[in-house]
Amino acid sequence: MSNNEALNKELDQVTPEVFFQHIVPAVLTATAKQREAAKMSGSFELAVLDRGVKSWTVDLNEGRVHAGTHGKTDCYIEMSQKDFSDMIHDRLDVEAAVRAGRVRFSGKAPVLAHFAAIMRPSGVGY
Repeated sequence: MSNNEALNKELDQVTPEVFFQHIVPAVLTATAKQREAAKMSGSFELAVLDRGVKSWTVDLNEGRVHAGTHGKTDCYIEMSQKDFSDMIHDRLDVEAAVRAGRVRFSGKAPVLAHFAAIMRPSGVGY
């Protein structure tokens, strides 16, 4: 099994809860200096629809993740559990999903670009 296959197998086990409670906080901590130097800021709420709604608010200014809605955010994203899983595996064509109405987005897109950059290690050099 290749390294990519092993990583994808591990990612298959990642739930939104694990992603937002463990992975994102670790990345936010690891990228604190890079985020500050690049002036990455803003916050967003991501809601995952799967027999109800579960959401998390990511605050790039504070470097924190909050379960549920936490104050006013710069943008809001809503998607299904399947689209979320495809997104973290880099298999989701976001533009097509938005056009099809599977992913709903409102607010400031640059905040999401900042988040995407820090979630890819090569994006901020850590």
